[in-house]
Amino acid sequence: MNKIYNIIWNRKLGRHVVASEHATRRSKSKTVRAAGIALSCLLTGPALTLLSMPASAYVAGNGAVQGAPGNTVVGDGATGTVVCKNTLNAGPGPDGSPSPLGDCLNSTVVGTNALADGGATTAVGEQANANGQAATAIGAVSQSSQFSTAVGADAVATGGWAVAMGQGAHATGVDSTAVGTNAWATAARSAAIGSGAHATADDAMAIGRVAVASGLGSFALGTGTETTGIRATGIGNNAVASGVDSIALGTQTNASALETIAAGRAAEAHTEYSIVMGSEAGMDSTDTGPQAIYIGKGAGSKTVGTGTTGGNVGIGSYALVGSEASRSVALGYGAGQYTSGSQNVFIGSGSVLTGTGTGANTVGQQNIAIGSSLTGMNVTGDNNIAFGTGAGSDVTASNTIAIGTSSSASLADGVALGSNSVANTAGGIAGYMPGSADAAHMAAITATTSTLAAVSVGDATTGQFRQITGVAAGTEDSDAVNVAQLDAVSAAADAAGQGWNISAQGANSTNVAPGESVDLANTDGNIAVSKTVDSDNVNFDLASDINIDNSVTIGDTVINGDSVTTNNLTVNGDTKLGDNFYIDNSGAHYDGPITEGDNIVNKDYVDNSITENKTHYYSVNDNGVQGANYDNDGATGINALAAG
Repeated sequence: MNKIYNIIWNRKLGRHVVASEHATRRSKSKTVRAAGIALSCLLTGPALTLLSMPASAYVAGNGAVQGAPGNTVVGDGATGTVVCKNTLNAGPGPDGSPSPLGDCLNSTVVGTNALADGGATTAVGEQANANGQAATAIGAVSQSSQFSTAVGADAVATGGWAVAMGQGAHATGVDSTAVGTNAWATAARSAAIGSGAHATADDAMAIGRVAVASGLGSFALGTGTETTGIRATGIGNNAVASGVDSIALGTQTNASALETIAAGRAAEAHTEYSIVMGSEAGMDSTDTGPQAIYIGKGAGSKTVGTGTTGGNVGIGSYALVGSEASRSVALGYGAGQYTSGSQNVFIGSGSVLTGTGTGANTVGQQNIAIGSSLTGMNVTGDNNIAFGTGAGSDVTASNTIAIGTSSSASLADGVALGSNSVANTAGGIAGYMPGSADAAHMAAITATTSTLAAVSVGDATTGQFRQITGVAAGTEDSDAVNVAQLDAVSAAADAAGQGWNISAQGANSTNVAPGESVDLANTDGNIAVSKTVDSDNVNFDLASDINIDNSVTIGDTVINGDSVTTNNLTVNGDTKLGDNFYIDNSGAHYDGPITEGDNIVNKDYVDNSITENKTHYYSVNDNGVQGANYDNDGATGINALAAG
């Protein structure tokens, strides 16, 4: 059987024809091995001249069948099926528009057992099969349907308006495209580009070696990338996007839930509406809570739990690693690692090597930890706030605040302010009660006994103390006081502490100390000193009976023990000087007997005595001139008589 054919110049026909190897030629001839014709030979050189011959058909090969006038058939068993000649309506294109092929064009079949079944078809290659109008099958055992092109051994383009290029490429969907060895595009408008790439859903596209786009309208780009979710996008080697509208960007990324985004090597987003970005972010997570955001290397990895609240935000390398938290926020390197509470906030970097980053092992609710390593670690209480490296660690209470490096508030409602401050004083502890406090002050102090844990600015146990500056003067009983107020109190206290002095008649004074008492008394009983229980006044009164050892001077009157000396004494009222002797406004009176020579006499007594002892019958009229015997003392001799 002839296997070699010659293309020779036919002088009679005025053109090249195919002849056996035994035919002679004169000029303008080429030799073609039909069974081994390559696609490049058909597009260039003499083969191009062969394919463009306008009129008569050419048949070469054992068992070759022309099929219809105008067909060119080359190869053993090659067949050009009768379709039409110059009258075929090509029909609409894949989008319904008229095909540019308005006429029945000639078919071309080149290859052993090649088959061109339709107008304007091309089948090139052993057992190549172009089955349908304007179909093109180039390559051994290639197949194509109407308006489709299959190029490559075993290439199949049977979907209509499909393109398959590459050994074993399949474009079986309408308007599909498969390019690459064993690339498959099996659904409408699908495209698979790359060795082993598969696009198996409508409008899906897979680009890359063994890339797979099986989700409706999905897009897979990268070696081994797979998109199974509807409208999912996977870009990167071995990326997987299986959630509806999910996006996986990066090598080995995985976006497996509805509308998730995973970006970064080995990043994984497994819960609905979540965003995971960073190398290994979200990796090995089993948490089912939706709407999480993890950004940073390893952020959100190994999270666990079955909660449905979700909503965590972890930003920073290894933030929220191993966490069971929900609706929590962690910002910083290693922040929030191994936490299990909800609505907590952790801000600051921490060590992932020890697993004790900011908020590590926190299981409480609504806690806030801001700081670097150890901040808020091992917190089991709720509503706690810790700011600073190591602040608020190992807190089991709730509602605490610790601000400052290594600060700690270990009791509920406690507040620690400043580095190394410790708040460990419980509420309800009685305050200091001064011994001098009166009832009112004691009541005020008792009324302001603490009801919450203390605010600490240091640690008295370890000798850590701070001043509190800029304190305004307090007003209410429960307000803090400043030094200015204390100075005023101190000045008053100093003055009161000096006591007071008491003296008498300008003599040296005696100090009466605070708290001491002075007792006023009269020792001789002449003055009565008194004070009633209901009054603070002291009364001084003369006694009813006055006992005086020496004298009393009243004005010009001096009263001694046994005499009274007075000048121009005026006595109002009656004065009794003894029995039968008294003085009144009319004078001094004595109406008692006169028994002794030194007794006082009165006028009556004197008058009576004169009357009884006067000289009778003798008188001297001196006419106002007193004589020498006026006092009746002129007669000095015995029985003498002096007159005048």
